[in-house]
Amino acid sequence: MNYRPLLILCALVFFCTGSATWAQPNLIFPETWQSDHNRDHPLVGQIFTAQGQAVPESFMMRQARLTRFVLLGENHDNPDHHIIQANIITALADEHHRPAVVFEMVPMRLADQLSKFDLVSDPQLDDFAKRLEWEKRGWYSWSIYRPIALAAANNNLPMIAGNLDRMTTREISSKGLSVLESSKQLAFGLKTPFSKDTEEEFMEELRRSHCDLLPQKALPAMVNVQRARDGSMADAMIRASQKFGAVLIAGNGHIRKDRGVPFVLRQNKARIQESHNLAIALVEVSPEQPSFADYEFISKSGAAHYDFVVFTPKFDTTDHCAAMREQFKNMKKIKP
Repeated sequence: MNYRPLLILCALVFFCTGSATWAQPNLIFPETWQSDHNRDHPLVGQIFTAQGQAVPESFMMRQARLTRFVLLGENHDNPDHHIIQANIITALADEHHRPAVVFEMVPMRLADQLSKFDLVSDPQLDDFAKRLEWEKRGWYSWSIYRPIALAAANNNLPMIAGNLDRMTTREISSKGLSVLESSKQLAFGLKTPFSKDTEEEFMEELRRSHCDLLPQKALPAMVNVQRARDGSMADAMIRASQKFGAVLIAGNGHIRKDRGVPFVLRQNKARIQESHNLAIALVEVSPEQPSFADYEFISKSGAAHYDFVVFTPKFDTTDHCAAMREQFKNMKKIKP
Protein backbone atom coordinates (compact mmCIF):
# COMPACT_ATOMS: atom_id res chain seq x y z
CA MET A 1 0.00 0.00 0.00
CA ASN A 2 1.27 3.48 -0.88
CA TYR A 3 1.13 5.52 2.34
CA ARG A 4 2.55 8.69 0.83
CA PRO A 5 -0.80 10.29 -0.22
CA LEU A 6 -2.22 9.48 3.22
CA LEU A 7 0.75 11.10 4.97
CA ILE A 8 0.44 14.21 2.81
CA LEU A 9 -3.29 14.40 3.57
CA CYS A 10 -2.63 14.07 7.32
CA ALA A 11 0.03 16.76 7.16
CA LEU A 12 -2.35 19.10 5.32
CA VAL A 13 -5.13 18.49 7.83
CA PHE A 14 -2.73 19.18 10.72
CA PHE A 15 -1.36 22.32 9.08
CA CYS A 16 -4.77 23.72 8.21
CA THR A 17 -6.17 22.94 11.64
CA GLY A 18 -3.21 24.57 13.35
CA SER A 19 -3.43 27.60 11.09
CA ALA A 20 -7.13 27.97 11.75
CA THR A 21 -6.40 28.11 15.46
CA TRP A 22 -3.96 30.99 15.05
CA ALA A 23 -5.43 32.87 12.09
CA GLN A 24 -8.36 34.37 13.98
CA PRO A 25 -10.25 37.39 12.61
CA ASN A 26 -8.44 40.64 13.36
CA LEU A 27 -10.27 42.44 16.15
CA ILE A 28 -7.74 44.88 17.55
CA PHE A 29 -5.30 46.04 14.85
CA PRO A 30 -6.05 48.99 12.53
CA GLU A 31 -7.04 48.14 8.97
CA THR A 32 -4.28 50.52 7.88
CA TRP A 33 -1.41 51.68 10.05
CA GLN A 34 -1.45 55.42 10.76
CA SER A 35 2.23 55.42 11.69
CA ASP A 36 4.64 55.56 8.75
CA HIS A 37 7.92 54.42 10.24
CA ASN A 38 9.20 50.81 10.35
CA ARG A 39 5.99 49.25 9.03
CA ASP A 40 8.01 46.39 7.49
CA HIS A 41 9.67 45.51 10.81
CA PRO A 42 9.25 41.76 11.53
CA LEU A 43 7.58 42.40 14.91
CA VAL A 44 4.90 44.80 13.68
CA GLY A 45 1.44 43.40 14.35
CA GLN A 46 2.82 40.66 16.61
CA ILE A 47 1.74 39.90 20.18
CA PHE A 48 4.06 38.31 22.75
CA THR A 49 3.68 37.07 26.29
CA ALA A 50 6.05 38.24 29.00
CA GLN A 51 8.07 35.07 28.38
CA GLY A 52 8.58 36.00 24.72
CA GLN A 53 6.09 33.55 23.19
CA ALA A 54 4.23 34.83 20.13
CA VAL A 55 0.47 34.37 20.54
CA PRO A 56 -2.65 35.21 18.51
CA GLU A 57 -4.80 38.11 19.60
CA SER A 58 -7.61 35.65 20.42
CA PHE A 59 -5.44 34.19 23.21
CA MET A 60 -4.73 37.63 24.69
CA MET A 61 -8.37 38.68 24.46
CA ARG A 62 -9.56 35.52 26.20
CA GLN A 63 -7.28 36.42 29.11
CA ALA A 64 -8.55 40.00 29.09
CA ARG A 65 -12.19 38.92 29.26
CA LEU A 66 -11.43 36.83 32.34
CA THR A 67 -9.66 39.66 34.17
CA ARG A 68 -11.27 42.31 36.34
CA PHE A 69 -8.57 44.93 35.80
CA VAL A 70 -7.18 45.42 32.29
CA LEU A 71 -4.44 48.00 31.78
CA LEU A 72 -3.75 49.27 28.27
CA GLY A 73 -0.45 51.07 27.77
CA GLU A 74 0.54 53.46 25.00
CA ASN A 75 2.92 55.93 23.47
CA HIS A 76 0.83 59.05 23.89
CA ASP A 77 1.46 60.43 20.39
CA ASN A 78 0.85 57.20 18.44
CA PRO A 79 -2.64 57.12 16.84
CA ASP A 80 -2.37 53.36 16.17
CA HIS A 81 -2.10 52.75 19.91
CA HIS A 82 -5.36 54.58 20.52
CA ILE A 83 -7.13 52.66 17.75
CA ILE A 84 -5.95 49.37 19.27
CA GLN A 85 -7.07 50.49 22.74
CA ALA A 86 -10.48 51.45 21.37
CA ASN A 87 -10.81 48.11 19.58
CA ILE A 88 -9.91 46.20 22.75
CA ILE A 89 -12.52 48.15 24.72
CA THR A 90 -15.15 47.38 22.07
CA ALA A 91 -14.19 43.69 22.07
CA LEU A 92 -14.50 43.54 25.87
CA ALA A 93 -17.87 45.26 26.07
CA ASP A 94 -21.24 43.55 25.75
CA GLU A 95 -24.61 43.63 27.54
CA HIS A 96 -23.22 41.46 30.35
CA HIS A 97 -19.85 43.21 30.69
CA ARG A 98 -19.52 46.98 30.79
CA PRO A 99 -16.15 47.85 32.34
CA ALA A 100 -15.43 51.43 33.36
CA VAL A 101 -12.76 53.20 31.31
CA VAL A 102 -10.27 55.11 33.48
CA PHE A 103 -8.11 57.81 31.87
CA GLU A 104 -4.65 58.90 32.94
CA MET A 105 -5.29 62.02 30.85
CA VAL A 106 -8.14 63.38 32.96
CA PRO A 107 -7.54 64.92 36.42
CA MET A 108 -10.04 64.64 39.26
CA ARG A 109 -11.22 68.23 38.94
CA LEU A 110 -12.78 67.31 35.57
CA ALA A 111 -14.32 64.04 36.75
CA ASP A 112 -17.91 65.30 36.40
CA GLN A 113 -17.37 66.28 32.76
CA LEU A 114 -16.63 62.68 31.77
CA SER A 115 -20.23 61.65 32.38
CA LYS A 116 -21.64 64.48 30.26
CA PHE A 117 -21.29 63.12 26.73
CA ASP A 118 -24.10 63.22 24.18
CA LEU A 119 -23.60 61.32 20.92
CA VAL A 120 -26.78 62.81 19.43
CA SER A 121 -25.84 66.49 19.67
CA ASP A 122 -22.08 65.89 19.74
CA PRO A 123 -21.41 62.76 17.60
CA GLN A 124 -17.64 63.38 17.35
CA LEU A 125 -17.37 64.37 21.02
CA ASP A 126 -15.59 67.61 20.13
CA ASP A 127 -17.60 69.67 22.67
CA PHE A 128 -16.88 66.91 25.17
CA ALA A 129 -13.13 67.35 24.54
CA LYS A 130 -13.38 71.11 25.01
CA ARG A 131 -15.05 70.66 28.38
CA LEU A 132 -12.21 68.32 29.32
CA GLU A 133 -9.71 71.03 28.26
CA TRP A 134 -7.93 68.23 26.42
CA GLU A 135 -5.50 70.08 24.18
CA LYS A 136 -5.44 73.15 26.41
CA ARG A 137 -3.86 70.96 29.10
CA GLY A 138 -1.13 69.82 26.68
CA TRP A 139 -2.29 66.41 25.50
CA TYR A 140 -1.86 65.35 21.90
CA SER A 141 -4.64 66.11 19.43
CA TRP A 142 -8.10 65.00 20.51
CA SER A 143 -8.55 63.46 17.05
CA ILE A 144 -6.17 60.60 17.89
CA TYR A 145 -7.76 59.96 21.30
CA ARG A 146 -11.35 60.24 20.03
CA PRO A 147 -11.64 56.51 19.11
CA ILE A 148 -11.22 55.54 22.78
CA ALA A 149 -13.94 57.91 24.00
CA LEU A 150 -16.25 56.86 21.17
CA ALA A 151 -15.70 53.18 22.00
CA ALA A 152 -16.70 53.88 25.60
CA ALA A 153 -19.65 56.10 24.69
CA ASN A 154 -21.01 53.79 21.98
CA ASN A 155 -20.95 50.87 24.43
CA ASN A 156 -22.40 52.93 27.30
CA LEU A 157 -19.32 52.44 29.45
CA PRO A 158 -18.60 54.81 32.35
CA MET A 159 -15.61 57.10 31.75
CA ILE A 160 -13.62 57.89 34.88
CA ALA A 161 -10.93 60.46 35.76
CA GLY A 162 -7.77 58.75 36.94
CA ASN A 163 -5.12 61.39 37.56
CA LEU A 164 -4.35 63.83 40.33
CA ASP A 165 -4.88 67.53 39.85
CA ARG A 166 -1.79 69.54 38.95
CA MET A 167 -1.91 71.52 42.18
CA THR A 168 -1.67 68.26 44.16
CA THR A 169 1.29 66.94 42.16
CA ARG A 170 3.11 70.25 42.61
CA GLU A 171 2.63 70.00 46.36
CA ILE A 172 3.89 66.41 46.38
CA SER A 173 6.92 67.44 44.31
CA SER A 174 7.87 70.25 46.69
CA LYS A 175 6.75 68.86 50.08
CA GLY A 176 6.68 65.09 49.67
CA LEU A 177 4.01 62.42 50.06
CA SER A 178 3.06 63.67 53.52
CA VAL A 179 0.76 66.24 51.89
CA LEU A 180 -1.65 63.35 51.28
CA GLU A 181 -3.87 62.10 54.09
CA SER A 182 -2.76 58.86 55.71
CA SER A 183 -5.83 56.99 54.40
CA LYS A 184 -5.06 58.15 50.88
CA GLN A 185 -1.43 57.13 51.19
CA LEU A 186 -2.64 53.67 52.16
CA ALA A 187 -5.17 53.49 49.29
CA PHE A 188 -2.47 54.67 46.86
CA GLY A 189 -0.03 51.96 47.97
CA LEU A 190 2.43 54.57 49.19
CA LYS A 191 2.99 53.00 52.59
CA THR A 192 4.66 50.01 50.91
CA PRO A 193 8.24 50.99 50.03
CA PHE A 194 9.88 49.93 46.80
CA SER A 195 12.87 47.64 46.96
CA LYS A 196 16.22 49.37 46.53
CA ASP A 197 16.63 47.88 43.03
CA THR A 198 13.15 49.00 41.97
CA GLU A 199 13.68 52.55 43.19
CA GLU A 200 17.10 52.83 41.54
CA GLU A 201 15.76 51.43 38.30
CA PHE A 202 12.83 53.85 38.45
CA MET A 203 15.11 56.86 38.90
CA GLU A 204 17.39 55.66 36.12
CA GLU A 205 14.43 55.43 33.74
CA LEU A 206 13.25 58.92 34.70
CA ARG A 207 16.76 60.24 34.15
CA ARG A 208 16.99 58.64 30.68
CA SER A 209 13.47 59.72 29.70
CA HIS A 210 14.50 63.31 30.46
CA CYS A 211 17.63 62.95 28.34
CA ASP A 212 20.08 63.07 31.28
CA LEU A 213 19.25 66.73 31.80
CA LEU A 214 17.76 66.53 35.28
CA PRO A 215 19.90 66.94 38.40
CA GLN A 216 20.12 63.80 40.53
CA LYS A 217 18.47 65.57 43.48
CA ALA A 218 15.29 66.12 41.44
CA LEU A 219 14.68 62.41 40.82
CA PRO A 220 13.29 61.31 44.22
CA ALA A 221 10.57 63.99 44.01
CA MET A 222 9.67 62.77 40.52
CA VAL A 223 9.41 59.21 41.82
CA ASN A 224 7.01 60.43 44.51
CA VAL A 225 4.82 62.18 41.94
CA GLN A 226 4.75 59.17 39.64
CA ARG A 227 3.91 56.84 42.52
CA ALA A 228 1.08 59.13 43.64
CA ARG A 229 -0.31 59.27 40.11
CA ASP A 230 -0.18 55.49 39.85
CA GLY A 231 -1.95 55.29 43.20
CA SER A 232 -4.65 57.67 42.05
CA MET A 233 -5.28 55.63 38.90
CA ALA A 234 -5.39 52.34 40.80
CA ASP A 235 -7.78 53.85 43.34
CA ALA A 236 -10.02 55.12 40.53
CA MET A 237 -10.06 51.65 38.94
CA ILE A 238 -11.02 50.01 42.23
CA ARG A 239 -13.81 52.50 42.95
CA ALA A 240 -15.19 52.16 39.42
CA SER A 241 -14.94 48.39 39.16
CA GLN A 242 -17.56 47.20 41.64
CA LYS A 243 -19.79 45.57 39.03
CA PHE A 244 -17.95 45.01 35.76
CA GLY A 245 -14.30 45.77 36.37
CA ALA A 246 -12.23 48.54 34.80
CA VAL A 247 -9.92 49.30 31.89
CA LEU A 248 -7.08 51.81 32.30
CA ILE A 249 -5.75 53.99 29.48
CA ALA A 250 -2.26 55.17 30.43
CA GLY A 251 1.35 55.39 29.34
CA ASN A 252 3.37 52.17 29.34
CA GLY A 253 5.35 53.28 32.39
CA HIS A 254 2.21 53.52 34.49
CA ILE A 255 1.08 49.96 33.74
CA ARG A 256 4.32 48.23 34.72
CA LYS A 257 3.56 45.29 36.99
CA ASP A 258 6.67 45.67 39.13
CA ARG A 259 6.02 49.25 40.25
CA GLY A 260 3.07 50.92 38.48
CA VAL A 261 -0.70 50.68 38.87
CA PRO A 262 -0.63 46.84 39.11
CA PHE A 263 1.75 47.17 42.09
CA VAL A 264 -0.81 49.40 43.83
CA LEU A 265 -3.67 47.02 43.04
CA ARG A 266 -1.74 44.26 44.79
CA GLN A 267 -1.47 46.42 47.93
CA ASN A 268 -5.27 46.80 48.02
CA LYS A 269 -6.36 43.19 48.45
CA ALA A 270 -8.35 44.18 51.51
CA ARG A 271 -10.55 46.47 49.38
CA ILE A 272 -11.15 44.10 46.49
CA GLN A 273 -11.93 40.40 46.27
CA GLU A 274 -8.99 39.76 43.98
CA SER A 275 -6.30 42.00 42.58
CA HIS A 276 -5.45 40.01 39.45
CA ASN A 277 -4.77 42.34 36.55
CA LEU A 278 -3.62 42.14 32.96
CA ALA A 279 -1.10 44.67 31.63
CA ILE A 280 -0.95 45.04 27.84
CA ALA A 281 1.84 47.31 26.59
CA LEU A 282 1.67 48.84 23.12
CA VAL A 283 5.27 49.27 22.00
CA GLU A 284 6.78 50.93 18.94
CA VAL A 285 9.40 48.83 17.14
CA SER A 286 12.99 49.91 16.63
CA PRO A 287 15.09 49.01 13.56
CA GLU A 288 18.00 48.20 15.88
CA GLN A 289 15.85 45.64 17.73
CA PRO A 290 14.55 43.05 15.26
CA SER A 291 13.51 40.36 17.79
CA PHE A 292 11.56 40.26 21.05
CA ALA A 293 14.73 39.34 22.98
CA ASP A 294 16.27 42.68 21.98
CA TYR A 295 13.76 44.59 24.13
CA GLU A 296 14.05 44.89 27.90
CA PHE A 297 10.80 43.81 29.54
CA ILE A 298 12.25 42.26 32.70
CA SER A 299 13.28 44.29 35.76
CA LYS A 300 16.47 43.77 37.77
CA SER A 301 14.48 41.71 40.26
CA GLY A 302 13.40 39.37 37.48
CA ALA A 303 9.78 40.61 37.41
CA ALA A 304 8.07 40.99 34.04
CA HIS A 305 7.01 44.52 33.16
CA TYR A 306 3.85 43.40 31.34
CA ASP A 307 1.69 40.36 30.64
CA PHE A 308 1.52 41.02 26.90
CA VAL A 309 3.42 43.23 24.47
CA VAL A 310 1.81 44.37 21.21
CA PHE A 311 4.23 45.78 18.63
CA THR A 312 3.33 48.60 16.23
CA PRO A 313 5.12 50.87 13.76
CA LYS A 314 6.70 54.07 15.06
CA PHE A 315 4.81 57.32 14.65
CA ASP A 316 7.46 60.00 15.17
CA THR A 317 11.23 59.77 14.62
CA THR A 318 12.01 63.26 15.95
CA ASP A 319 15.02 63.39 18.26
CA HIS A 320 13.19 64.79 21.28
CA CYS A 321 16.36 64.80 23.37
CA ALA A 322 18.05 67.14 20.90
CA ALA A 323 15.10 69.51 21.14
CA MET A 324 15.11 69.29 24.94
CA ARG A 325 18.86 69.95 25.11
CA GLU A 326 18.41 73.02 22.92
CA GLN A 327 15.61 74.25 25.16
CA PHE A 328 17.75 73.81 28.27
CA LYS A 329 20.66 75.59 26.58
CA ASN A 330 18.46 78.56 25.69
CA MET A 331 17.12 78.71 29.25
CA LYS A 332 20.67 78.98 30.59
CA LYS A 333 21.34 81.94 28.27
CA ILE A 334 18.48 83.91 29.83
CA LYS A 335 19.82 86.07 32.63
CA PRO A 336 17.66 86.46 35.74
